Amino acid sequence: MADALTCFAGNNACCGPAPESPSTPNIVGKTALTALADSGEIAPNDDIHVRVYADAALPNFSAYQLDTVVSGGRSGFLDLVDIEIEDRADFAFAGADDTFDAFNIDSGQMLSGLLSGDVATSPNGYLATFTYRASADARGMFVLDVLHDDGGGSQTFLVGSEHTDKIEVTRTYPAVITVVEGDSRSVRQRR
Repeated sequence: MADALTCFAGNNACCGPAPESPSTPNIVGKTALTALADSGEIAPNDDIHVRVYADAALPNFSAYQLDTVVSGGRSGFLDLVDIEIEDRADFAFAGADDTFDAFNIDSGQMLSGLLSGDVATSPNGYLATFTYRASADARGMFVLDVLHDDGGGSQTFLVGSEHTDKIEVTRTYPAVITVVEGDSRSVRQRR
């Protein structure tokens, strides 16, 4: 899986030479990315699903890679335990037969793309689901975010029709999860 991630980025010898990139990428679109959790509050040892969406309609979308990060909390951690692309009508590549994907739970990255062509997406196109598990000692507010090109070396990118076409991620909206003491049943009853 790590080979697929680095190969897709064009920096691994297994793939041959990476195509020459223009000094200035061809920006063909812009979007924000939103991470939405299926709950705002969980108990220690519980799982939480965070779905990532591209907010804008994208007319020539062909591939993407998401790079995630978790921060915050008073104690403990949220551990990434699964990454998947659910079978959903709002999936960016819904209905396409020639897709590929790869998931790297260790690095918190995933990628998906079309082997040929591109698609036009609707606003709020679904991209992936990241499942985290709160550690037994997790407490406090955690922020689950998708890293984007802020000059910090993020590996999140969205690609248009051509490999040189960049869809700029203008900002992200993170999911905020609070881990509270008690079991899942008592957390659900307080809502």
